Amino acid sequence: MAARRKTTRKNFTAGIVFGVGVSTYLMQGETVFTGLTLIIIGLVLAFIEARQQK
Repeated sequence: MAARRKTTRKNFTAGIVFGVGVSTYLMQGETVFTGLTLIIIGLVLAFIEARQQK
């Protein structure tokens, strides 16, 4: 259980970092709304991945 939690947290963090990184990159020519959408997508993907590991 502990190992699974650790992996889930790592995936969750990776999703956040990915969303922030992509949104920061796109913010040069895109709006903040697009960045927030990408962060939400990253969180959703991380959540789905965590659910599948159970």
